[in-house]
Amino acid sequence: PCGFAHSKRGCAEGAECRFCHFEHESQGRYRPCKGKRERLRRVVDTIKFEVDTFVASGRPFADIAGHLSSWKLPPMVEENQNLKKIAWKQVRMHVEETYGYKI
Repeated sequence: PCGFAHSKRGCAEGAECRFCHFEHESQGRYRPCKGKRERLRRVVDTIKFEVDTFVASGRPFADIAGHLSSWKLPPMVEENQNLKKIAWKQVRMHVEETYGYKI
């Protein structure tokens, strides 16, 4: 589909445009740009390290959810619900796969 057909400016090519001008349903899947994905990976790696350090300290797993909820995410992640959801999902998967504990 044409990325400009339904924008404020519209498509400059008009009828000569090679792309479809009909409305299409959204793909529905959110994919952050490469820079955001890389920053998100670093944030998630940092949280995973915190989890591993927490577990290595011998504290009970029951306390880990409270420990994680006190963790301050960077504004880039905190302000974007999609990134926030992705980050916590990856952390939960890490805990479940590594320690067999569901949080």
